[in-house]
Amino acid sequence: MFVGKADMQSKLDNAMQDVNDKYLLLEQQEKNALRTVMIEERSRYCLFVSCLKPFVVNGILDKSGLRGKDVDG
Repeated sequence: MFVGKADMQSKLDNAMQDVNDKYLLLEQQEKNALRTVMIEERSRYCLFVSCLKPFVVNGILDKSGLRGKDVDG
């Protein structure tokens, strides 16, 4: 009966190692997925800002009275 107990302990150890390996793999996949999502979100934000920038600059020039004037002097 002692051999059966050792065999069960070995199976338990192997199962625990398998669970730990799968957990680490899942954690790495989650990090990669989050990184991909954050890069995509940043890309969309940068595109939005680049599209909005001309309107903001024109609004600032209009309010400051510099539109149509020579800014250098």
